[in-house]
Amino acid sequence: MNSLDETSVGRLIEVSDGSRHGIRLSVAQGIAGELRGVSSAWAGARHHPLLQQLLGSASGELVWTTPPDADLVAAAWSGLSDEERATLIREVPWVIGNLPGLPYSVRDEANRRTFEFYSVHREELSADCQVALQELRRILDTDSGKPPIQLVALHLDGMVPLVAVGYGDLDAAEHVTWEVPGMNNDAHQALAGWDTASRNLYAQQVALLRASADSAEEVGLVAFLGYDTPNAVTVLGPGAARAGAERLAAELDGAHAARSSDGPLPHLGVLAHSYGTPVAANALLLATHPARSFTMIGSAGLDGGRLSDLSELRVGRDRAGRPKIYTAMAEGDLLAPLGSQLSGRLQPNPEAAGSAALSIGGAYAFSVEGTGALKATDGHSIIGRGERGAGGTNASAGHGYLDRGTHSLHNAAAISVDRLDLVEGDLVQTEQRPPLPQEQLDRSYGWR
Repeated sequence: MNSLDETSVGRLIEVSDGSRHGIRLSVAQGIAGELRGVSSAWAGARHHPLLQQLLGSASGELVWTTPPDADLVAAAWSGLSDEERATLIREVPWVIGNLPGLPYSVRDEANRRTFEFYSVHREELSADCQVALQELRRILDTDSGKPPIQLVALHLDGMVPLVAVGYGDLDAAEHVTWEVPGMNNDAHQALAGWDTASRNLYAQQVALLRASADSAEEVGLVAFLGYDTPNAVTVLGPGAARAGAERLAAELDGAHAARSSDGPLPHLGVLAHSYGTPVAANALLLATHPARSFTMIGSAGLDGGRLSDLSELRVGRDRAGRPKIYTAMAEGDLLAPLGSQLSGRLQPNPEAAGSAALSIGGAYAFSVEGTGALKATDGHSIIGRGERGAGGTNASAGHGYLDRGTHSLHNAAAISVDRLDLVEGDLVQTEQRPPLPQEQLDRSYGWR
């Protein structure tokens, strides 16, 4: 005889919140479609009369693709009664969970309701969304509270799963870092790797602050797998980066707006890897509120069709008046330079640019090559696994950009919590690479 957890009822119990009511709700909705007359369709609802007060429209259908101004959302939410807020969370959780500008605790509560709905109706999801749902279940099941996990965004209605997972108390942390992944990092492909990377970065940030005078400061971070990442063919074009930047910019502004009643967010950092760097840079052209810092690791190049100078990005300035933009490229990472050269994107690590015309200066470069007990990064991947592969596609086990004990993780953590004094090695100002003699000759004859 099959055990209970192998039956349909057992699986419905598994996806509930564990409470007596939650179990009844999941089982009743999964089998009958309703509990005491309440249909399971609530979790997918996009319309509600109360949304008129929050959005200026009773429809929340477009909050993912064209989210409203986050500051206006935050102000409208503060004007709702507790009962009205609870009604919206309960009856249109997909809208509330994906609405930048709301407190992250609210979005998490709403998204967990949507998660339960998706779990009961998983057969209606695409194959990739089902894989992402399963991985999210694993992450939530291993939530020990150290750090606490928050579902920041959850949209599994299309072919590609769109997800953002938070670590730490995002409503209270003094330092919040948004991580932006690159190629072949859709949620069903990369949730596991970015879960590991996020926990590594969180732990390193906490360790650095606890060892310094800033021991009382808290950190939070968000793994943004909320855009359709490119594959090996589309990665050479700007389309995915431009589309992903729209949603990311709204989320970055939402991070500020969610704190509006308590004052500005002290430090909002953006950390991007590979193709995630043009996504993040494009978002920092669109965002209303500046980030305090922008860190690029293994950049696959920036979108020259949108950006000509790093000073154009909405990023805070240091005492010298330079944007607080940082970049690193491992010597063993041969994939990122190739990507920027083939695509014609602007490389923020001038030594890795294919030509002077494809280099862009204005950042601070930091080392990831190892020092003392800190390990070097030896390939392109965020978490190293197995052999390096052809062209440094992979980092070896333990030697990815955000692996524990790496020089890269240490420095990225120090920068993201605004502790430049803890960076190991020099921060070197980058300048656009001067043309080589052959490039000068080609240019003089109009060949380039």
